[in-house]
Amino acid sequence: MFTIIYFGYKPRLSLESADSAENRIDKITNIIKESKFGIHALSRLVSTTKGEVYRMNMPFELGIDYGCKKLKGGKRSKKKILILEKERYRFQKAISDLSGCDIKSHNDEVDKIICSVRNWFITEELGKGDSGNMVWDRYNDSSIPIR
Repeated sequence: MFTIIYFGYKPRLSLESADSAENRIDKITNIIKESKFGIHALSRLVSTTKGEVYRMNMPFELGIDYGCKKLKGGKRSKKKILILEKERYRFQKAISDLSGCDIKSHNDEVDKIICSVRNWFITEELGKGDSGNMVWDRYNDSSIPIR
């Protein structure tokens, strides 16, 4: 979230609407349709106890986003998607269809997550911007306001 805000973008979450008459999946789908970017973290695809099925919300939301990009057409076909994962190739155990996609691994290290998101914004949209080290330093110094 920090890096998204740092570069002047507004994170979108289903929690931004408290309308109990609207179900969560509709909120998420509307946000996906309205957003130019989609960032999906698959890092928490693990069960906490033996025999427990891990939560599939994040990969499900990624699937909606990917489908929106590929099937909706128009401006949505230009949508950019970043997929983050804890370990390189670990996702293939659960979602082998993503083989061949450029998924960024971060080893659960916050500085790598920040740099991955920063590098993605620079490559896909901004062209230039503060270095990963600069963004990391600002993250660690709460006295410096973000733009």
